Amino acid sequence: ATVSNLIDARRVEDLPLVNRDLTQLTFLQPGVIKIPSSGTQGLFSGMGDKFTVAGARGTQNLYLIDGVSNSDLSGNAQGSSGAYMGAETVQEIQIVTNNYSAEYRSAAGGIVSAVTKSGTNTFRGSVFEFYRNDALDAANYFDKKFNQAKPDFERNQFGLAVGGPIVPNR
Repeated sequence: ATVSNLIDARRVEDLPLVNRDLTQLTFLQPGVIKIPSSGTQGLFSGMGDKFTVAGARGTQNLYLIDGVSNSDLSGNAQGSSGAYMGAETVQEIQIVTNNYSAEYRSAAGGIVSAVTKSGTNTFRGSVFEFYRNDALDAANYFDKKFNQAKPDFERNQFGLAVGGPIVPNR
């Protein structure tokens, strides 16, 4: 009876995510609305964007990594940038928005549960670049109206992920 959405590793890699933040995947779920960061937050209000599920407050969501709570004091995902860990470390992510089962502690909002990739006895890594430009973007209405050229847009996002055994065969 749970209302949820499970997103596997392939879709996590393929979907465009701003800053590779996994909370961007919650907006694919019905009933989830983004609360943009205003930049004037206090010390305990978090840095990243929040979301509301079915009208609950943005601080009433629960973030889990491998079943362990990863919410900070303000109810946001822990991370220095306010982002919910990198997309390269996740095997799957589940967004639960209604009718939670007994395995979750109480949360009035949504539950975002991430499962990290399991380890192996070999060292592995990946290097990535996500490139976006304005080739398929339409011109802004006001730019066209006032005969302005379409502004250039180009974004490169680089990163890497490395993993391996800390203790072999464990």
